[in-house]
Amino acid sequence: MDEAIPQDLQDEMFNSVKDGGANAGKLSPDYINQVTANIRRINLSMGSLKDKIKKLMDKSKNYFSAKKETIQEDLFNSDNLAGLDEYVFLHPQLRKFMIEDIMIKDSKSIGKINIYIDISGSMSDTCGVGDIDGTRIDKLDFCKAFALKMQDLGMLNKIYTFNNHVKELKTDVFSIANLSTCGGTSINTVVEHIKRHDDNALVITDAEDGCHSYSEKAFFIGVKGANFNHFDKKTIQKYSESGQVVVFDGNRIFNVNTKGGITN
Repeated sequence: MDEAIPQDLQDEMFNSVKDGGANAGKLSPDYINQVTANIRRINLSMGSLKDKIKKLMDKSKNYFSAKKETIQEDLFNSDNLAGLDEYVFLHPQLRKFMIEDIMIKDSKSIGKINIYIDISGSMSDTCGVGDIDGTRIDKLDFCKAFALKMQDLGMLNKIYTFNNHVKELKTDVFSIANLSTCGGTSINTVVEHIKRHDDNALVITDAEDGCHSYSEKAFFIGVKGANFNHFDKKTIQKYSESGQVVVFDGNRIFNVNTKGGITN
């Protein structure tokens, strides 16, 4: 257990038992073995996927990095000194009355990103790469490693899982490690959820579903076997032309054309 689970996370588990928390009944030898095995497997996955995950994150980050939000702040709360020009050229009498009313137009880069993980049944298939022991990594383990890498880099905001429904997941390693697959897929539900929350989001999926909803906040990462031709024609054309969809086959990262197929 010490080899796979950091001490602070072990303390959290035991405090849950001591305080009668929701996980108190789970702290059995079998449960500990299961958690330890899952975390060890993800650690192996991250070692093998590190470079590939970095390339995928660079692609998505570059898309979102150009996005800024415009805000209006009063002069004294703004970090933008350019606003002082307006104040300097005011008539001295006006300065007395208008100093608190001067608003500065500023822009801030959008920071952390949400991740939506497809947990439908088909995500238990291999993602096309093996870990350092040669064991094939399934698509869901790839998603887990991706989420933990985002967390390590300080880029992770919230984690959501989806099949037919969207559900928020805790960002601790236990919750991520113990994810399992079940159910079907509803990608429209995911995009509508992204629209409501208005946060930048990565959606990792094998795309075994159609979609007719577009959001500039959504960046799709298709895992091995993903084919976005199930999407509505106009919808996939928009995602493709905007550079918001790629496919990772375990070795290479491909762009997706306006018809939903992969291309170099």
